[in-house]
Amino acid sequence: MRFQLLALLFALSLSGTGYAHSTSGETERYRVGRYASVDSTAPLIQRDLLSAPVDVTFPEPVKTVGQALTFLLKDSGYSLASLEASDPAMGSLLALPLPRAHRQFRRVSLRSALKALAGPAWILVVDPVNRLISFDLSEQYRTVNPS
Repeated sequence: MRFQLLALLFALSLSGTGYAHSTSGETERYRVGRYASVDSTAPLIQRDLLSAPVDVTFPEPVKTVGQALTFLLKDSGYSLASLEASDPAMGSLLALPLPRAHRQFRRVSLRSALKALAGPAWILVVDPVNRLISFDLSEQYRTVNPS
């Protein structure tokens, strides 16, 4: 009799502590206890690599915007697209000297740092399939070559 009572109490204590799964949008939650659940979705910075926060101070050998972009992308999973596959004007962006104001970034997203390095004349182009970064010169800054 005592064993049956203990078995019944044990079974009752387990009710509500099962392993339940629910999804809503992009969030997956697993119930691991009566009052506890865990979120099993990867954090935003793992799903969107360009949203990862960066804290960077460029070393002295980094002198150009191109070198800074390469340094910034080093551990991000992304790299600069080749000049052949990019806007022909991008070569001039990469050759620009790195401004002193851009030698350090603190607690900004990688996307924001890339846009700041390029400046307002350039549009960030992302190839998420090949994880490549490029920049297109905005139409309002293109000069018309008379032929």
